[in-house]
Amino acid sequence: MPESVLLEQLHLSLFLPIAADKAVVDAARAALDDPQFLDSVHTAVRNVLDAIPALAPLSAAVDW
Repeated sequence: MPESVLLEQLHLSLFLPIAADKAVVDAARAALDDPQFLDSVHTAVRNVLDAIPALAPLSAAVDW
């Protein structure tokens, strides 16, 4: 028997301006590829869940 069930799923879209130069695109890609990015997103989501008592019992997973 599973210990948890999917209650909700959230999709995040990230956009760059069309006119962004290659250095900006490369820097953004490098930041997104850094494992710290996912860790930071997970921490932010956990902080939001903890701040709302009704959501505190939920767990969250962040995938890329």
